[in-house]
Amino acid sequence: MPPGPPRVVTLGLGPIGRAVTREIVGASDLKLVAAVDPAPNLVGRDLGDLLRDERAAGMRVLPHLDALGRRKADVAVHMAASRFGPALAHLKDLVQRRLSVVSTCEELIAAPYRWRRETAALDRAAREAGVSILATGINPGFLMDLLPAALTNVCVDVTSVRVTRHVDTSKRRAALQAKTGAGISLAEFRRRSREGTVGHVGLRDSLIFLMNHLPIEGEVGEETLRPIVAARRIRRGRTNIEKGHVAGVHQVVRAHDASGRSVAVFDLRMAYGLKNAHDEIVVRGDPPIRSRFEGGISGDRATVGAVLSTIRFASDAPPGFGT
Repeated sequence: MPPGPPRVVTLGLGPIGRAVTREIVGASDLKLVAAVDPAPNLVGRDLGDLLRDERAAGMRVLPHLDALGRRKADVAVHMAASRFGPALAHLKDLVQRRLSVVSTCEELIAAPYRWRRETAALDRAAREAGVSILATGINPGFLMDLLPAALTNVCVDVTSVRVTRHVDTSKRRAALQAKTGAGISLAEFRRRSREGTVGHVGLRDSLIFLMNHLPIEGEVGEETLRPIVAARRIRRGRTNIEKGHVAGVHQVVRAHDASGRSVAVFDLRMAYGLKNAHDEIVVRGDPPIRSRFEGGISGDRATVGAVLSTIRFASDAPPGFGT
């Protein structure tokens, strides 16, 4: 990478993409080259107006990477897909352009274990191009995978791990409330569940990653997804959730050893107005470890922080696929 601040292009200008782009604009050690999003309502928009930051005034949202023209970039921040399939096409294109990639794709954390052939090919292409592909985020990317894996590094022996994340979505962005079904009927929840369009993406991927970094053997089972139903009518500002309608989701995934004993449990509850929000990691082992964050780590801001840290690391990262 040439001397000077890394030259960055961001792909995807949803709520997180805008927040990341805004921070890059204000960072003295990073240089924003362009922001890309093909959405018709965004293409051509003045970035300063979109971000509400005059430091980006005069830059226009580009429809695709070809529109970069002669502008050079070192790192692409990929925030345009949650599933591995759609992300793979994007990553191949970025590597072909010899751009290092920082991606928030949730399923990327476990891609080397779920899509071995595709990830191996992507890794080879990145090595040949001399660029890195780094998966990052808060969940997946830190709280329910990297952090518990790091905590167990000080254990002589590990018997089991339990990670709990309870999130009050009333304090989070509207997109997360919609993704977790806040306000929809039970019938609509069942339909969206069948379609795979409700709930958090990446919980099982986080556990797959963790099990491949623990000193215990275990098979990761299928994830369960259930609605959290409002016990009473909830009215806050413009939000109105009727009693008996969905307030959020409860997702659980477990890993069992050969004898059927549960060796790892991930318990995720994300609901509007959820009480006792917290994040907790409990390791049964020698020594036992319990780490708890009252109120929980703010996923939105923490994701932005994780992305910025990873961008800064990308210039020194070895070529190939990593986390």
